[in-house]
Amino acid sequence: KVFSLFLEAPQKPFGDIINRHASELGTPAFLPHVTLIGHITHLSLEAMQDKCTQLAASISGPLTLTVTDVDYGDVFWQCVYALINKTPELDDLHDNAKKLLYVDEGQEFRGPNSGFMPHVSLVYGNLSNDKKAKLSASLSEEVRGSKFGVAAIALYETGADIQGWKCIERYPLTRQ
Repeated sequence: KVFSLFLEAPQKPFGDIINRHASELGTPAFLPHVTLIGHITHLSLEAMQDKCTQLAASISGPLTLTVTDVDYGDVFWQCVYALINKTPELDDLHDNAKKLLYVDEGQEFRGPNSGFMPHVSLVYGNLSNDKKAKLSASLSEEVRGSKFGVAAIALYETGADIQGWKCIERYPLTRQ
């Protein structure tokens, strides 16, 4: 099984943007989220649930995330995305996740997780740079400066089939 830890983003405006462009461009629709850590393959479901409980308890409460801009990348999963302000709290959460899921398990932390660039993907796909540049410019006007709250870490089972992603459990961010 493949697991990911998501910070879920609200349907409005993010899910609406994702669905609108999926329909217009023929790209996949997906749930709006910030990937805290993705593609975790070395832990069982039970171990993941235990780690998520510990991780959620390491944070003092809900987070407020802010969109700083919209940009585009060269890979399918980072086609067009809203960049999220990298706050000390968000960085701490990512570092804690890295420690719990990798360092404490004697696993090397690499691959898609090697650099933390918090973002909400708006389009998954393989589009031309010209198309991505136009999309990111128009979407930047729509979402730059948007703020949203995150009150939980969501444990998802994820894989190549985006439509098959499913939320297993949500862990409220409340330091015990």
